[in-house]
Amino acid sequence: MDNPSPDRDYTVDISFPEFTCLCPRSGYPDFATIAVRYTPDKYIVELKSLKLYLTNSEISIYPTNP
Repeated sequence: MDNPSPDRDYTVDISFPEFTCLCPRSGYPDFATIAVRYTPDKYIVELKSLKLYLTNSEISIYPTNP
């Protein structure tokens, strides 16, 4: 969606603690928290769309700590 303030620099922090994924090695479910931090430019991520994408996709991932 369009950024309502594209001329202003600000940070968006999104935390998604309910993320579940499949372990690529074992195939068992795994749980993680996804943290996203970004500075939007022309567009901004719609939170509802991001959460729907993350809850409805079967992602195989190795979660790592930064």
